[in-house]
Formats: sequence, structure tokens, C-alpha cells
Amino acid sequence: MIYEGSCHCGNIAFEVDGEFKQGVDCNCSLCRRRGGLQSQ
Repeated sequence: MIYEGSCHCGNIAFEVDGEFKQGVDCNCSLCRRRGGLQSQ
């Protein structure tokens, strides 16, 4: 499976091909306001 993501401002983007077994919540001020890690 391919996962795509980016920072909130969009200046950094990434793509990962693989499977995630766990995730970590970000605790920066933007992620705390926006809900940070979101499961799909």
C-alpha cells in the first residue's frame, strides 16, 4: 500500500510504499488543534 502525506503548510511531502504497524501522534501546536494523527 502507498501512503502519502505532507506537512501542514505543504512545503514538505512524502510517499511511503509499505505497511504501518503503528503510528505516533505529533504534539506540535498545529497537530493538537487539527487532530494530528488520523486513522483511515
